Amino acid sequence: MAEDKIRRYQEALRELEVATRNVEKYVATITDVSEKLQNWDRVVISNVGDIGFPPEAHVKSINADDWFTAIQLAEALSNWHKVCHEVRNAWNAIPSENRMGLQPPES
Repeated sequence: MAEDKIRRYQEALRELEVATRNVEKYVATITDVSEKLQNWDRVVISNVGDIGFPPEAHVKSINADDWFTAIQLAEALSNWHKVCHEVRNAWNAIPSENRMGLQPPES
């Protein structure tokens, strides 16, 4: 019985790793765009249809295909919080005498 709870905890930790990587992908895109836009007068955005930019603006490029919607970001953040809750619940379900050798979840 304790082995099932430990296995569920480990599965929840793996799900948390996936959810974290998903959010970090969005954060990396936002960070990259934010840094490029510090010099917005030298930025072009590609893959946006017929919108053109003058040659002197082609110093840094933002690929519109790398972007996502606010809903996608919200879903990723919501999922991460849900999985964190599942990790804590899975940890709490393991009897304390069976936690030896296991890393507790981050608080």
